[in-house]
Amino acid sequence: MPRGQDNQGLVWLVFDTSSQAADIGFNTVIGVFLLATAVPVVRWLAAWQSRLAIALLSDRAV
Repeated sequence: MPRGQDNQGLVWLVFDTSSQAADIGFNTVIGVFLLATAVPVVRWLAAWQSRLAIALLSDRAV
């Protein structure tokens, strides 16, 4: 997110505070959440893709 002259980031938009510690903490929490959910999300997407491929390649009538 580009910063303007007011140096306002995502934390300012969400919580209306301009603390640098809050900005670092918020971005860290988002990063940890995305890191923790990356493996289950990728596994779910791979399973979905394989089920879709099987459904498209099978010769069963719908």
